[in-house]
Amino acid sequence: MSLPGRRRSLSRALACLIAAVSTGPAIADPLDDHLLRQLSCIDPPSPLAGLIALENQGRFDASQGERRDSATCWSLKPALELGDVAFDHICAATEDPLLIAQFPAFFWRGRGTSPGETLVLTTKEPVARMKEWAAAHLSNDGIPVSIGADAWVDGETEVECRKTLSWP
Repeated sequence: MSLPGRRRSLSRALACLIAAVSTGPAIADPLDDHLLRQLSCIDPPSPLAGLIALENQGRFDASQGERRDSATCWSLKPALELGDVAFDHICAATEDPLLIAQFPAFFWRGRGTSPGETLVLTTKEPVARMKEWAAAHLSNDGIPVSIGADAWVDGETEVECRKTLSWP
C-alpha cells in the first residue's frame, strides 16, 4: 500500500476511534428523567414543568382536562412510554394560589379537602406489574410511592407522588 493510501486508512481508523470515544452512552430523555424523579418522591412533587412539556409535545390539550377533587386529569395521546410501561393519563394538583392563578387550565381549587401537591400517571397494567416496574425504575430511597387501583381514572392503576402534611 502506498504512503497516501496508508494515511487515508489511518485517518479513517482514527476518525472511527474518535467517533466511538466521543459518543459515550445515550443520554436519557430529559422529560422521562424528570417524570421518573417526580414519581420517585425524593422531593415533593412539582408537576408544572412536566405538564408544560407534555402539552408542548401535543400529547394533551390543557383545556380538555377532567376536573375533580381539586385535581385535573388528561388523556395522553400517544401514551407516554416510561421504561416498558405505557401511561395513558396524567393527573396533577397544587395548593399554590399563584400557580392556580397563573395556570388555570392546569390547576384549580375546589371546596373541601385538597389532594395536596400531586402528580399521578395511570396505566392499564395491573397493580402487581406496576410494583415490579416501580422497583426497577423509581429510586425513592425507601419513601413509599403510592401504587394502587386508580382513584383518578376508572379501571386503571396509578403511580403517584403526593405531598401531604406528613411529608418526611
